[in-house]
Amino acid sequence: MFQIKKQLTNSRPPKSTEKTLTTSPTPGTIKMSEEAGISMNVRKGDYVGIIQGTDEVFYLYKGSEGKDGSSNDGAKVATANEKSSGTMQFSSANAYQSLGGNANSTEVFTIGEAKEHEGKDYFPLTFKESIAKQPRSKKDKVTTDEVEA
Repeated sequence: MFQIKKQLTNSRPPKSTEKTLTTSPTPGTIKMSEEAGISMNVRKGDYVGIIQGTDEVFYLYKGSEGKDGSSNDGAKVATANEKSSGTMQFSSANAYQSLGGNANSTEVFTIGEAKEHEGKDYFPLTFKESIAKQPRSKKDKVTTDEVEA
């Protein structure tokens, strides 16, 4: 008779259901929440970009892969799976720097409702908070002498 001994895989619920965009302490890395990806219909392998409007507001938009030798419109999105679930990330040194990305904190932006311009949806980014990077604690290594004692 078949029985389950123990569950080896699991999935964690998202920390938040907010549509957010964050800079990572890793230079150039920008992350989108699952809700942001769903609202923009963005999946792994799609392209996203960030622009600054004449109103000085930053906007996130769904880009596209370049065709016939033209350059890509935006940066390619990577995820841990093929869906839009979980954190999605992309790299852009210019956008990272413009959004205040740095090695000491995570800059968090909420993503607003889309504004249509020339057939494309642009999602305004509103600064929410800056979260200081947590210092890693170094644990003392146990030597073989201590183990034998």
